[in-house]
Amino acid sequence: MTSVYDSVIIAILKQATAENEMTKEGRCIVRFQKCYFNDVTHEVKVVRIGDGWNIRVYTNGQVNQESRVYDRSQIGPAARAMLRIEDKCGNFSKFASAARKRI
Repeated sequence: MTSVYDSVIIAILKQATAENEMTKEGRCIVRFQKCYFNDVTHEVKVVRIGDGWNIRVYTNGQVNQESRVYDRSQIGPAARAMLRIEDKCGNFSKFASAARKRI
């Protein structure tokens, strides 16, 4: 049984996935793991693997979101969308808030 909180998170993730699926080839994978509901530190790392790029958002040193895009021009928009989700879900940092304001 899902709670109201889980339903909200699922709706936000579906929206982010739909936004990220607008890549050149129309393929993107997004995973979100944990909400902390306080101030955290964020890092974004991008690695080229095979025919695409893996984007990881680290929250307090642990992988919290992972996404894969297949066009280099989509790395920035996907990373910003991931940081927006972090900020919306309660994982607050100046880095995530700044990414949210730029959109």
